[in-house]
Amino acid sequence: MSHLFFLVGNAPYSNRGCEAIVRGTMRILRREFGDDTQAVVASFGSSNEISRQSAQETDCGIKHVRLELPSRFSAGWWLRQFDKALGTGFARNCRVVNRYAAVADATLQIGGDNYTLDYGYPVAFMEIDRLVWAKNKPLVLWGASVGPFDSDPRFREQIAAHLKNFDAILIREGRSEEVLREMGVEEKVSRMPDPAFVMEAIEPDAEKLGFDLPEGSVGINLSPLMAKYTTAGDLHRWAEIGAKIVSAIRRTLDRPIILVPHVTSLDPTKNDGALLRKIAALLPPSERSNVYFVGDNLSAAETKWLISKCALFAGARTHSAIAAISSAVPTLCFAYSAKARGISEAMYGSLNYCIEPEALTPEAVSSAMACLDAEAAVIKSHLQAKLPRLFEECFAAARVLKRVILHGS
Repeated sequence: MSHLFFLVGNAPYSNRGCEAIVRGTMRILRREFGDDTQAVVASFGSSNEISRQSAQETDCGIKHVRLELPSRFSAGWWLRQFDKALGTGFARNCRVVNRYAAVADATLQIGGDNYTLDYGYPVAFMEIDRLVWAKNKPLVLWGASVGPFDSDPRFREQIAAHLKNFDAILIREGRSEEVLREMGVEEKVSRMPDPAFVMEAIEPDAEKLGFDLPEGSVGINLSPLMAKYTTAGDLHRWAEIGAKIVSAIRRTLDRPIILVPHVTSLDPTKNDGALLRKIAALLPPSERSNVYFVGDNLSAAETKWLISKCALFAGARTHSAIAAISSAVPTLCFAYSAKARGISEAMYGSLNYCIEPEALTPEAVSSAMACLDAEAAVIKSHLQAKLPRLFEECFAAARVLKRVILHGS
């Protein structure tokens, strides 16, 4: 019998981390439920984004549909108000959830950090949850981070009560486990590494990569989002700092540099590629040799393959770091959220290779990368020993899901 899962809460594939979560999740589900397992992926995005994503999908078992975050007083916003007042189901999100949650074996909330305050209050995701519960079908929080919510004690109580209604809560690091315990949410909680860990890498065609891969390279991912934490949102100033960081690494390690985007949004304020192109242009001419730039055309699996071929990696986007760590590449994380710190602690047992935004200087980064280089063989061996168990923990999550489907929470 074919199984169908409804995957909600993600952003479009232009964020390669979101694509990696879907790819890893499908591998996990198919290992447990069979190769004919299918999924409907409901993503928040524009009509153009989701249409393009659907047209470019390489997995015939995945169907894409769109969820929306309507702006205040838009037509979609008014439909939501009517639905709330009259108990109707005219709004897009209600129609999508009613259609697919009802026929799926279970709904999985797959957006890794939706239930935090990193990007605002998770009210849109909580609304989706309530729609699923109204269909009386299983709902699982899947490989996620949770909290902290200390900045708003009132909301902390509200989200704690909400989370207790999930049939299972599968969280990806110890810090989230502590947050849940402190909120009194302990039942139905299990650990599950981020599903992106088990996404398989795919080698891109040579012409797609655009250059011959240099030996012993250092992969670097920097994101526009870091400007919020380093330069009060000043992207130009952050690009200047980023160029100095790349220059410092280049001089310190004397290795080829590959600039790797992991989010390729049409919005330049969110597009890693736009920032990295600017950083490359700001490098002194004498330091541009052996610095390579990756275009926006690689999939998540192809980007992981490229990262896996690096000798060292430094990443701002959490899923760029996951692509590296899951390939046993010694990795430095630039942390601006609990998830990066949690993953570093889980993999290294410390925050030695995790730099906070306030400490993000060219000197600090180049020094950390020099230490990473000196200890690379030991770190690589450590990761290679740790990863098999971590992969198995990912696959074990599907067995938790199967118990929920068969027996309830």
